[in-house]
Amino acid sequence: MIELDDVWFGFDGTTVLEGVSLSVADGEFIGLIGPNGAGKTTMIRLINGSLRQDAGTVIIDGAEVSELASKAVSRRVAVVPQETHLSFDFPVQTVVAMGRNPYKSRFDRMRPSDRTRVEAALDQTATTEFADRPFSELSGGEQKRVLVARAIAQSTPNLLLDEPTGGLDINHQIAVFELARQLKADGKALLAAVHDLNLAARYCDRLALLHDGMIIAIGTPEAVLEPDILDTAYGISTTVLTNPVTDTPMVVPRSSSSAIEEISTDNPEIPPFPED
Repeated sequence: MIELDDVWFGFDGTTVLEGVSLSVADGEFIGLIGPNGAGKTTMIRLINGSLRQDAGTVIIDGAEVSELASKAVSRRVAVVPQETHLSFDFPVQTVVAMGRNPYKSRFDRMRPSDRTRVEAALDQTATTEFADRPFSELSGGEQKRVLVARAIAQSTPNLLLDEPTGGLDINHQIAVFELARQLKADGKALLAAVHDLNLAARYCDRLALLHDGMIIAIGTPEAVLEPDILDTAYGISTTVLTNPVTDTPMVVPRSSSSAIEEISTDNPEIPPFPED
């Protein structure tokens, strides 16, 4: 379980998060949505202990993150980052095996139980065929699945995903979210920063909408994905329909008169578009 209670964070005199409270239960998948710069990645970094909040508490499975050693945090929560830059071009199997590091000392060798978990993670993410290939030789979608495999191998009850489908084509986007759904069914608590509102509506149990560092709406996709709420957060008019295939909300952005005016001002050769 992940809990944030009245969390504040800022730097260089700028407030990034302002009184944020949120809980993610075991077996629940929450999508963290909002425009760029709203504070989504900052929240994830506070939960995994790479940042320290200025006020409030961040708790994972009953323990306050600020009071835990880094390995103790890594035994409670795994992270699938937006992207990973490795110091060396490791084989895929070695990258996935890094998920076992929180359970070993620096010079420990892989135990049979560690190898079993790595093999299971490769199998669950359909990346076994890449096991001996260098990580850099994989496509973006394949690399993302390997990072999910590493998080699975870490065997934590909680999982954070930071823009897990960024830069991926649609089939890899669906594959990543289907994996997340499986992990939720296994009882993990999942929190994902998501840009694609329609994927978030399709796969997440609840959505938390961040705007200017505050959660301005939280609830089911149907409750949060309302035009008035989205217009406030994203500054653009939207229409929300029901997807006839998935029976989930489907957000259709419309042209923004303010955005059009800005484009026309910055580019005088481009005539204004007609309003909807």
